[in-house]
Amino acid sequence: MPGMIALRRAIARYLERAKGIKYDPATEILVSNGAKQSVFQSLLVVLTPGDKVLIPAPYWVSYPDMVKLAGGVPVILPTRLENSYLIEPQVLRETLLANPTTRVLILCNPSNPAGVLHGPELLAEIAQVLQEFPNVLVLADEIYEQLVFQDEGTPERRHISVASLPGMYHRTLVINGFSKSHAMTGLRVGYLAAPKVFTAAASKIQSQITSCPSSVGQIAAIAALDLEESSPTPLIAGTLANMDEKRKYVCGRLNAMPHVKYAHPTGAFYVFIEFPHYIGTGFKTPAGVDIDTDEAFSTYLLGSFHTAIVPGSAFGVEKAVRLSYATSLEILGHSLDAFENSLKSLVK
Repeated sequence: MPGMIALRRAIARYLERAKGIKYDPATEILVSNGAKQSVFQSLLVVLTPGDKVLIPAPYWVSYPDMVKLAGGVPVILPTRLENSYLIEPQVLRETLLANPTTRVLILCNPSNPAGVLHGPELLAEIAQVLQEFPNVLVLADEIYEQLVFQDEGTPERRHISVASLPGMYHRTLVINGFSKSHAMTGLRVGYLAAPKVFTAAASKIQSQITSCPSSVGQIAAIAALDLEESSPTPLIAGTLANMDEKRKYVCGRLNAMPHVKYAHPTGAFYVFIEFPHYIGTGFKTPAGVDIDTDEAFSTYLLGSFHTAIVPGSAFGVEKAVRLSYATSLEILGHSLDAFENSLKSLVK
């Protein structure tokens, strides 16, 4: 049920090598059908009806509904574009004080949809705040942890797991997988790494839902980790270089567009864009349709410019959109042309 022992051992070696965290592969790692299942099962394990869960916004669209399905109550933790959508420790403390029945903080790092990384120093500050609230667990969604970018003239960025920080191992449920780091999206292999009190309960739930992930996917994951372990250079280096080129291209294009703001992307492969100048301020399409919401804009972009983009309201932030640059430069060029031209076409 918990996954092939060879895969769990390979995962344990990776986490110790890359993150400095030791897990017992026999009892503290549970392999599931993708990280999404791991997230949901973890919530089912730790929540009792009425427990509150802090979810930083912008958030992955599934988090609030997963919390509700598990009997919990989502509480949105606000972040600011001016602070690159990063958690502010003082705001976290104030929100926890205002919500004393909080059981979980969900921390997606790097963030989908914001595309930003919480670095080691900020994570340490967050962990320090959490020491004041010993009943709060952290669900650390680290599926994008290998997708971290560098910028000339800035300190080197690196991902650390919040579970590696002092006092955090026993209260952190780490979620990861192979979809993003190893381009294995369709094979559906994710995992939970946590103290056995959590993995044992999650394993019981999984046994009644899917039993175990595909053996084909698990064998592929073993091969990927074995190859990664023996490689003198990170396997993801080529992918990162390719993604970085597209990241810089997107930023350059957006910088040239008036009234468009975004958080500088430092991880994952998303850019979260705010453009309140155009939303709900009287702008209309040439056909006279009000652009009163980001959903209305996204519908216009798709219908008139044949370009799909996700409205920010789906992620808890209005008057915004999420752009993914996990595609070719050619498609990105056409898509950004469409985005820019759609804004230029709006009239008052």
